Amino acid sequence: MKIQTCDAPVSSESRRLSHIWFSFVAAIKAQHLRYATERKLNFLGDRELADIGLCRSDIPKLARLGPTELPLIREEHQANYRQPDGAFEGD
Repeated sequence: MKIQTCDAPVSSESRRLSHIWFSFVAAIKAQHLRYATERKLNFLGDRELADIGLCRSDIPKLARLGPTELPLIREEHQANYRQPDGAFEGD
C-alpha cells in the first residue's frame, strides 16, 4: 500500500500565521504558569516563606521572573534589611 503525501510548498503567509499561533499559545501557557506559581506561594504562611528566604512582597516578582531568579531576589531582600555597621543581630 502506497501512502500519498502532500509535497506542496508552504507559503510564507501560512508560516507567519503558524508562528503567530504558536507564540500566542506559548504566551498563554507562560501566563498560566505565573498565576499558578503566585497562587501556590500565596498559600504559604509567612514563616514558610521566610524559611525559603522570601517575604510576601517577593511573590509577584518571583512569579513574573521565574525560579531561576530566586538567588537574585534573595540578595535584593537581604540588601534591603542589612544591619547597620556595629549593630548586632539580636539588637
